[in-house]
Amino acid sequence: MLDAEYRTGSSGLAENLDARRALLNSEIEQINAQKALAASWAAIRYLIPQDTKLLPQDTKQ
Repeated sequence: MLDAEYRTGSSGLAENLDARRALLNSEIEQINAQKALAASWAAIRYLIPQDTKLLPQDTKQ
């Protein structure tokens, strides 16, 4: 929206750049949060053995 206002001359360049910087910062924060979540998931996944059963199976003799 600020881009349109800037193009029509309703807002200044500094306001437009500040809004763009805020948008980029929020996108970077979102990506960093996703990265932290992925790292945590990978750490948990690494700690749980994949080939073993967590619950003992019912054995019939």
